[in-house]
Amino acid sequence: MALGETGLVAAIVFHAFNGLRIIAVDFWKKGAKYQRQMLWAVLILWAVVMVGFSIRHLSLALGGH
Repeated sequence: MALGETGLVAAIVFHAFNGLRIIAVDFWKKGAKYQRQMLWAVLILWAVVMVGFSIRHLSLALGGH
């Protein structure tokens, strides 16, 4: 169950960060020009957040304390 929860959080976090990127592309004049860089920023930010979350969540869910 803990792995399923981690996958669900991963999908939600990516969806949220990517949604902010799409808003920036739509409402920022230079958004279309920098959309590729913003995608990489989203992926890096998502990975950092997920590593932190996964370590904490799985250690609590599988290890106890």
